Amino acid sequence: MFASDAAGIPYKDTIFPSMNTNVMQYLESLEKLKPLTVSYLCADHYGYITGEEAGKFIDLSLEAGHKWKADLENYYQKYQGDIDAAGKAITEFFYREMPNYFIAPDILEGVFKQMLKFIGKNR
Repeated sequence: MFASDAAGIPYKDTIFPSMNTNVMQYLESLEKLKPLTVSYLCADHYGYITGEEAGKFIDLSLEAGHKWKADLENYYQKYQGDIDAAGKAITEFFYREMPNYFIAPDILEGVFKQMLKFIGKNR
C-alpha cells in the first residue's frame, strides 16, 4: 500500500494520525482501508513497514486516530474553545512526547489549529 500520510505517519514506536482538517473523514478513510491485506506499507515519511507489522498498521493508526481525536476534544474543552491557546498547548505536549519530530513546531501548531477548528465546528 502506498498510502503517503493517509494511513498515519510511523514515527519511532508511535503513529501520528495525519488528520489535518477533517478528523471524521480521516477516520472513515481508515475504516475503508481496514479490510485490505497489507504486506508492505510505504509511508511518505520514515520509509516503509513490512510483514505482520504492516498488516496491523491500519488498525493501529485507527486506534491512534481515535485517541488523538479525544485529546483534541479535551484540549478544546480545557481551553474553552480558544483555538490559539489550545493549539499552543497541544503543540507543547506533542513536542515533549516527540522532541525530534520532523515538522517544525510552528507548522505543526497550524495543523493542530485546523484540527481544533474542525472539533469546534462539530461539537
